[in-house]
Amino acid sequence: MHAMTLHAQADLWHHGGGVTFAALFMEGDMRSPDTEVERTDVLLNAVLNRGLRLATDLPRLALGPRPGWAIRLNPAGALTLTWPHAQPLLLDAPLNLPYGWPEAAAQHRLVLLFVGDSLGLRNPTEAHPTNPEQRAPQAAQRGELAAGAITYSGTYSRQQPQPRPVPQADLQPTSRAHRWPRTPRWQLHTTH
Repeated sequence: MHAMTLHAQADLWHHGGGVTFAALFMEGDMRSPDTEVERTDVLLNAVLNRGLRLATDLPRLALGPRPGWAIRLNPAGALTLTWPHAQPLLLDAPLNLPYGWPEAAAQHRLVLLFVGDSLGLRNPTEAHPTNPEQRAPQAAQRGELAAGAITYSGTYSRQQPQPRPVPQADLQPTSRAHRWPRTPRWQLHTTH
């Protein structure tokens, strides 16, 4: 059995024009116990196959919500991230939300999701705290970052609110069919 770990951190993203969005940064890794081989591309490949796009130009990140993706905050402050799969990617994850995160998410009804490699979530140290917003552009330049806007709902509900439009000239069409491979189950590790 492979040991799979999901690392997640909530933060704020300062997009062009002084607009601040709630953001969620994620990294994953998988180790094979028999060969000690570590793979860090499993989560990135899974989200690309389910509708997130490779992000290479972060200032021009499309802000139209990705179909089939949604994020909810429950009354206890835990996040659930659903995606085009039978099981949520995160289920009631107890992340530390920075000051202003719920308000930014509610204001735009969107959360920007960044999934990549080398965002610093796997091995944070007290001497070098994790700042994925600074590391994301480097991951994007290497072609190791997927991103997208995810519909946000403040609390669990059966009805999904419609996101408010965010003014931007380069919103891209979102309909695209994919064949989705089976995704591994993840064990969550949060970064503070």
